[in-house]
Amino acid sequence: CVLCFCAVLLAAGAPFLHSAWEQAYAGFTDESKSDLVEYLEGDAAFNLKLMALDALRKKTDSGVEAELEDLATGDDLRLAVAATTALGKKKTSDARDVLESLFEDSKVKKDVRLAAMTAIAAHWKDSDDLDYLDSKSKDDSDLKGHYLWLKTNVYKAK
Repeated sequence: CVLCFCAVLLAAGAPFLHSAWEQAYAGFTDESKSDLVEYLEGDAAFNLKLMALDALRKKTDSGVEAELEDLATGDDLRLAVAATTALGKKKTSDARDVLESLFEDSKVKKDVRLAAMTAIAAHWKDSDDLDYLDSKSKDDSDLKGHYLWLKTNVYKAK
């Protein structure tokens, strides 16, 4: 049957695909920060860009936060949201400052602002953030709605 044949092909190809992914990711970890940013700004497939973005996030070089901020304010919305999420995973005070800046800037795309809110809430979980997020989202119904969702689901507030 055709379905059985397809299942066998997929199962046989799965180790190869996993191995190819590991090789691609290993290649990214050896790249310099500037090479990774150049790759991210190029025309590569999105899944490869996500691997390069993760390798960039894991770099300990100073200024990685600035590179991620540039990507978060770029034209590619998917990459911008992923870069914002990567900032949250950095868990540094510099990353936190950038996330607050992205969240507060009304010129930044709404999805990026929502991702910045989520990153602040999920990666720091500081109860003082509730007041901060509330005060900065009062004038925007989308941000306010997301704040209420975060309050209920991340902070488990009553």
